[in-house]
Amino acid sequence: MKADTSRDSFQKTGRYAGVRQQQGRIQTDADWNEQIDIAAHRSVTANRDAFGETAAPRENPGFA
Repeated sequence: MKADTSRDSFQKTGRYAGVRQQQGRIQTDADWNEQIDIAAHRSVTANRDAFGETAAPRENPGFA
């Protein structure tokens, strides 16, 4: 799916915790998109650290 965004500024190696809004600065979609990317990366990383790469439910792991 294509999207019309102004820029993609998220970098995984940046170790950012969030995006701050500044007084007098125009809000762009890139600021909001970067905040969503930070939150998604943080969630994926936390789950990988807690459960590992091959985590699966006990009841129905998906393997026959």
